[in-house]
Amino acid sequence: MYLMLKFVCYVALFFSVFNSSFGQAQQTQNNPDVTVEGEKLFQRCLQCHGEESRINFLEKDQLEYFLNPSDVEQGEIWYLTNNNQMPLDRPFTKEEKEIFNRWIKEVLAKKFQN
Repeated sequence: MYLMLKFVCYVALFFSVFNSSFGQAQQTQNNPDVTVEGEKLFQRCLQCHGEESRINFLEKDQLEYFLNPSDVEQGEIWYLTNNNQMPLDRPFTKEEKEIFNRWIKEVLAKKFQN
């Protein structure tokens, strides 16, 4: 229970680093569910790449390195998820990849442009 609470606190801290809540109205024009569904898929990343991990996406610098926000299609996250290498427990389906890729481009990468 303690670890779950600690994880929830770190996730909340992570979201506040980027000056907005991932669940707010940063929804895209064509599909308002991209923001919400993309965040849910990103939570799967955080199951392994959270606080206790050597590759910790809760650390802004590490997330930025693996995301490559200036060209996300060249980033490690994009490559690994689109080549069925991540998430390890169950790679994303085609539909999940489409949502996750749009979320990376339209929501997550923009948080580094400030």
